[in-house]
Amino acid sequence: GRFFEVEQGGFTDPLDRVAFPTVYGRGTGEEALALSAAHADVHLFDAAPLEALRRDLETLDALAAARGRSVAFGVIQPVVARELAEDLAGIDLPPHAIAGTYDQVAGRLAELTRLGLTHLVLAAEPSFEEAYRIGQFVLPRLRALTEPVRAAA
Repeated sequence: GRFFEVEQGGFTDPLDRVAFPTVYGRGTGEEALALSAAHADVHLFDAAPLEALRRDLETLDALAAARGRSVAFGVIQPVVARELAEDLAGIDLPPHAIAGTYDQVAGRLAELTRLGLTHLVLAAEPSFEEAYRIGQFVLPRLRALTEPVRAAA
């Protein structure tokens, strides 16, 4: 590289049998997308409106294709889910959070998967209680919505 070169690099036995870890990139600027196009296995975007995500996915996909590579896409998505919509009143939501009933949140997450996002990093506060609700009530609904897509692939 620019500052150093490695000759006969890598791990020796027994570590040479361990799969190389997945390389993640993150960000939306030109430099971040170019870096992921060149080196990342997965690029994580911050939560944003669908059209902005679509535009960034298309840009990164084109940059990676120009290098003969492909990069998987993900999003770090704040989520607030409740059984009833009226239980959401008064909750301070982070920017671009997906908030709603369990069915509404699962539907919005399914929209993200249809964009091509395969890695969903769901952020929740308070983390324990919200993670429980998401795991217990949202993820089964999301699986039901995306299973036909996965089965066809």
